[in-house]
Amino acid sequence: MSLSTREYRNERRRESQFFHKLISRNPLSPKTLEWMAENGKAYSSATLDRYGVHEGVLARYQRNGSYSPAGGFRGFVCHLSVIIIPVGPVQRCYAYELPKRERWRVIPAGYGAQWLGDLSLSELILCEGEWDLFRLHDEGFHNAITHTAGAGTFLKEWVRLFQDKNIFIVYDVDAVGLKGARNTARLLHEVANVRLVKLPLKGTPEENDVSDFFRLGGAADQLRALLREGKKYERPIFFTRRDRAFLRAGRISI
Repeated sequence: MSLSTREYRNERRRESQFFHKLISRNPLSPKTLEWMAENGKAYSSATLDRYGVHEGVLARYQRNGSYSPAGGFRGFVCHLSVIIIPVGPVQRCYAYELPKRERWRVIPAGYGAQWLGDLSLSELILCEGEWDLFRLHDEGFHNAITHTAGAGTFLKEWVRLFQDKNIFIVYDVDAVGLKGARNTARLLHEVANVRLVKLPLKGTPEENDVSDFFRLGGAADQLRALLREGKKYERPIFFTRRDRAFLRAGRISI
């Protein structure tokens, strides 16, 4: 799952004392591909090539360090092995050797959330994060899209991108994902045909997202059936206190 907007901003503040530089960029090595396979992130070469996924080293230097042609950067802190996903003008760096919640870095800093996938299609599957996007593409769903702000954030300025489209929201089934799906549907409902698709999972760390759905034996045809059965989003009806009194009295009906 991608960082939420709040987590991304907090990370940027925490990292503001460092200067980051990507070095030694190369195609994915057998060792990195092995780690991905062992951690539920084994994707076809076609998908990895399509999105330009590669690897490198993320060097971190203290912001107040100095540089000289002879000595290079002073104040070197560490370097991290990262999987690199180009997303718009930024490089999303996944430092897989760190604890899970600390893995994402963005180079260069200063950019907001970015979209990944082909938004020009008339029918789109909106999923939660790059890894779910890659899994959907591997399963033949080339209309999958995602953004890097996490399920908790969908910006109002994005709404115009989805005018007159058919949108299937397939977020994680934990509390954050379910709430995010409703909030996203509420915004998109004004301009698009929106369906909420709930995966038949428990919402635990082991059963939470579309990648887990396929890992646990789900098939592409099963997901297509879930998309067809997705609940069409309808704006909730809100009543004033007076309206509720009239309803109880039978003076108005719905």
